[in-house]
Amino acid sequence: MPNVVMDDLWLTRIISLLNLECLALALTLLFSQYMRNIRVPYASWTRQKGCHKEMGHVFSLCPVILSVCITWFLCFTITDVFTTDSSDPSYLVRTDRSDDLINTLPWIWFPIPFRWGLPTVSVASFVGMMSAVFASTFESLGDYYACAHLSGAPPPPGHAVTRGIGVEGIGVIIAGMWGSLGVTSYSSSNGAISVTRVGNRRVIQWMSLILFLMAIVGKLAAIIASIPIPMIGGLLWITSGTIIAIGVASLQHCNMNSSRTLAIIGTAIMTALIVPQYLTQNPEVIDTGNTNANQIINVILRNGMIIGGLVGFILDNTIPGTQEERGLIVYRKLDAETIKKLGLRGSMTSYDLPFGMSYIKKWKWTRYIPFCPTFLTKDF
Repeated sequence: MPNVVMDDLWLTRIISLLNLECLALALTLLFSQYMRNIRVPYASWTRQKGCHKEMGHVFSLCPVILSVCITWFLCFTITDVFTTDSSDPSYLVRTDRSDDLINTLPWIWFPIPFRWGLPTVSVASFVGMMSAVFASTFESLGDYYACAHLSGAPPPPGHAVTRGIGVEGIGVIIAGMWGSLGVTSYSSSNGAISVTRVGNRRVIQWMSLILFLMAIVGKLAAIIASIPIPMIGGLLWITSGTIIAIGVASLQHCNMNSSRTLAIIGTAIMTALIVPQYLTQNPEVIDTGNTNANQIINVILRNGMIIGGLVGFILDNTIPGTQEERGLIVYRKLDAETIKKLGLRGSMTSYDLPFGMSYIKKWKWTRYIPFCPTFLTKDF
């Protein structure tokens, strides 16, 4: 069989044909869906058995990591076939575009608070940022309920939602002190939970440690920055699509044969698609005579999730309908079954604090603190 010489042009055509985003998407689907029931051996260690072999669903638990490693390694081996012109979109596939960062960043670097000076506050900046805060808060509320649904936990109570929003606010303050971007909950994380079926808090703790190390070890962060951007787009392709499916799944207990239900869902979805797109193309439509007010209204109305949720909320509470149409009967039945199975207290322990619960339950004044697990509740 004659040897086949693969020149740069041939390789470029192959990559163009496969498309890196489609490759990342295909690998993630392959591992998470087609190969999810395949058990493979891996090395494990415990105090009782020491180092031993175990069989586990590696493809089901780590589809995103496997997809990232394969596509990243592929781009690394053939990175020279892509253009060196940074203005060309294919340049984002090159893994050596962060070589300058790797060479210049120190091994250890400790971020210094207020490195670029003390913060300044003005009315215009405050009002502008508050519009983004409102949009992010509304989105986080939906993320909390979606995460609970995917993790098999009961819907988050009021104190858990309050605590989550408060911690996000503290994170934004800390990020601003270190000159970083604001932090918030991301819907794509729910997509990752759905794909990997992993909702353990320990995973989040390890991820936090890795991010902490990346902030200190400069060269490690530079290496991670070499991940091809289109590959991230392929991963977001499936996770974002899963988020849409999660939203549809939350309506499974409603009467989907009711014209009322279909009208509310259809109107909310179409409004969420049309209004943000219209305002993006016609930003001058919102003109209240006040620049800050215009900015707040534009930021809120350009968020499709806020618009769709607000329209659905108004219609669902103004159009007459039965509890069966709303799905409330089924929801209450499922909640009763969960409480009966786990016990009233056991069904809500997921939202307890990891420490100090014995004192919190003992002190009566904690019932008046909105973020405490005993907020306005009785002892179980």
